[in-house]
Amino acid sequence: MCYNLLSPSYATPNMYPYCPSWALNWDYRRRFILDEIRMYHANIICLQEVETDQFEEIFKPELKKLNYDAVFLPKSRRRTMDMKDCKKVDGCAIFWQVDKFEKLHEFHHEFMFSCSNMCENPTPLMLNRVMTRDNVALGVIFETKGPTGAEGTGGRQFCVTTGHIHWDPEHSDVKMIQTILWTSELWAYIDQFLTGSSSTSERNSPTNSSRSTPLSTRIPVPGPSSPAASMPVILCGDLNSLPDSGVVEFLMRGSLPKTHTDFLNNGFEYMFEDWRLLEKWAVDGDTLRHRFTFDRAYRDSQGMRTTNFTYDFKGMIDYVLYSRQHFRLLGSLDQIHESWFTERKIVGCPHSHFPSDHFALLVELELKPTPQLGVLRSRTAGRSRCRSIESTGLVDLKQSCSPSFASDPTVGGLAAIDGGKTDIPNQDSNLGHSDGNVNLSTGSGLINKQRKR
Repeated sequence: MCYNLLSPSYATPNMYPYCPSWALNWDYRRRFILDEIRMYHANIICLQEVETDQFEEIFKPELKKLNYDAVFLPKSRRRTMDMKDCKKVDGCAIFWQVDKFEKLHEFHHEFMFSCSNMCENPTPLMLNRVMTRDNVALGVIFETKGPTGAEGTGGRQFCVTTGHIHWDPEHSDVKMIQTILWTSELWAYIDQFLTGSSSTSERNSPTNSSRSTPLSTRIPVPGPSSPAASMPVILCGDLNSLPDSGVVEFLMRGSLPKTHTDFLNNGFEYMFEDWRLLEKWAVDGDTLRHRFTFDRAYRDSQGMRTTNFTYDFKGMIDYVLYSRQHFRLLGSLDQIHESWFTERKIVGCPHSHFPSDHFALLVELELKPTPQLGVLRSRTAGRSRCRSIESTGLVDLKQSCSPSFASDPTVGGLAAIDGGKTDIPNQDSNLGHSDGNVNLSTGSGLINKQRKR
């Protein structure tokens, strides 16, 4: 599950005048959100717009009762604030069920620092448009618990990363740069973890990415044969970008020309050749690239067309992507019929039935057995060993959503076409679990594209 909660600092009567004040109140909304999270009971939950004090005082302790642990990264503006104001800074969080997964490593992406560390000679354009935006992303490498071996589901590693890209429609170039930084750093961090190019204490430090030295001096540049290609990856979050945007095109195709219209004719002025790392493995002549092979859940043909539902904007800006060579998409939770909103004269969210201006997305994935792709390093009794990649999992959506819930459009703020689940045609007839595969389920939520954050 991945869900933009709508930070209470952004949920103002001026921004959402159509929402009754009692339904906009955070005490009401947070109870609704927690009920929704409890009902889905996903194995892994990715959240955006979680305020620091709400994470520490509400979500972390409440979900701990359900056997979840968590990591959290607030936006970079916290660094310039006093202790009191820091508590209201929102960020991204990842929760996981501790009886199913062990956290091996976490890494942070603070895009304003990523720019300063990668840019040798930042241009005024980079300084004024990109490096002033304090958006963040958060990633965790997990290992599944349980019996290992040919029939077991334990000992498999995978990466989950979630982020929140800049909101402003007039800054599509900033969104592009942040996405390039995200994928570039993610690849480098995975490579670092798998090759052991940093010490164990460094890799396991949650502040590892809060660095004062350039990334290029700490992490060797991964080559084309990097073991990072063997790591299963799920990337989800609020990308604040429509399906036909340069951000989504870049993530799905793996490349984008510098002349793309989303750079607003500024592509060459960013002077990517001055970026220490990007010139070596994210820039190929006049083309920008990444080395992941992502596919996307919630394609238009699969039912979900709107992830952000407000009075003045309705569209898809939140996504769940996965490395296609590692995962098989089994299904996803569909959205409510538009007629349901029309009949009830609901013009936007939040609403009494919907605690956020986003809908939670849930996806069921199965990690394919891929023993030939390479080896992953894991920790056992304080020392490293190698294991072939086979499969891994997040949540079985079929266990998370009962038919009675899926058919009720007022429960948990979500309903569905065809019983709440969109089945994806299976290209592999063998979907049984006797081969040691594990089902995964994740999801993603939404944010108002029109408000300043």
